[in-house]
Amino acid sequence: MTQSELREHVGKRVNIVKGLCVLHDEGDFIISEEFGPERMWIQPEGKAQCITKKPFIGRVYRLGIVDCVTLVCEYYKSDSLLKFYHKMSRQELLELQRATVMAWLDSDERFTDVGMDYVPGDCLVYAHTERMHANHIGIAVEGNKILHHLPGKLSCVDALDMPKVLKGYRYSE
Repeated sequence: MTQSELREHVGKRVNIVKGLCVLHDEGDFIISEEFGPERMWIQPEGKAQCITKKPFIGRVYRLGIVDCVTLVCEYYKSDSLLKFYHKMSRQELLELQRATVMAWLDSDERFTDVGMDYVPGDCLVYAHTERMHANHIGIAVEGNKILHHLPGKLSCVDALDMPKVLKGYRYSE
């Protein structure tokens, strides 16, 4: 939903699905012009902001700052992963995307390739689109779902599209 569409639905509930706000009678968030918990807060001057106690949900995408890789690094509470990733220039980030995150995970000794034998909490390499083959990562969660952050969208938990999962990695520092 756009900012103006959210304003038209103040008081209604939404869920975040594939990174977008979708009206849902039992949605997790109420659209509100007032700040408060579990809200899609419409700020007087600026964009809507997801206010929630749920970790990693509703974050606004910014490549190299708040994206799928930083979500994984923060999920694992790894300062060393974040430092490695945040020191990259924009050009290096784009090269990493082109080379695939799978190549990075394969070369990083903190990650063990578990193929398709992943469990909740493991990192998944995901083919989000043909153009983004093996360039998207997220975290497997209970119920065949993925915690992830798609480009230009809000971070969320979505149903896992199994054919798009390329493989899993187990993290240990």
